[in-house]
Amino acid sequence: MKKLILISLMLMLSLFITSCWEDKVEEVKTQEQVSAEQPKEIVKEISDTTKEISEKIASWEITGEEAEKMMLDWLNNSKTVKSQLELQKEQMPKLFKLIKGQQSCIKDADDKGDLMDCVEDSKKMAKKMWISEMYMDDEDEEELKNLVWDDAEKEKTLKEMSEWLAEMEKMLPCLKDAKVMTDMMKCYGDEK
Repeated sequence: MKKLILISLMLMLSLFITSCWEDKVEEVKTQEQVSAEQPKEIVKEISDTTKEISEKIASWEITGEEAEKMMLDWLNNSKTVKSQLELQKEQMPKLFKLIKGQQSCIKDADDKGDLMDCVEDSKKMAKKMWISEMYMDDEDEEELKNLVWDDAEKEKTLKEMSEWLAEMEKMLPCLKDAKVMTDMMKCYGDEK
């Protein structure tokens, strides 16, 4: 049962990484709007599937091993989950490229004005790439407003970006080869 809960949490974490949770109100749905709806659908499917499996375990219809197999089968066969996998396979390389470009810009950002220029350029690029909701949210904006940009903060930021980019670079080939959601989950874990 612990593995079942862990699988559910890993899926939700991966969805959080690549999805926006807000609906947009426009007549024409953009790619971002469609991707915003997927996490909600998947969370509902996870909830329904977990409830069904839990009920079967509680009534002794299935064992813990059978429950785990049912959950894995669902993860690998759900159309909604498969579309999320395809979305991640498409968006993660774009996010990597965006952050790599931002890192290059930040290396030359000597003051907060320069930093803000980098952020604005990155926002524009994210919008062109259809990943603006992945890039920044209101909390990030607020944190940026209050940020004191000095050499120490610049060094810390660049170090964190380098570490994150290195992890993404290791993960991207695995993600590209992922055929089903459990393959993708391995890309984010230690089981590569």
